[in-house]
Amino acid sequence: MAGLRDVLTHAYFSLEEQTLWDIVQNKVPPLREMVQHMVKLEFGE
Repeated sequence: MAGLRDVLTHAYFSLEEQTLWDIVQNKVPPLREMVQHMVKLEFGE
């Protein structure tokens, strides 16, 4: 995920659809949960 922005901005047309779909399905949901948890710890509910 760390280099995804670079790939999307500089190598967009060489990005395989399956790779992007894998990131959306498997990497983003746990990241979202972690960020939501961090926000709750910092600011409360």
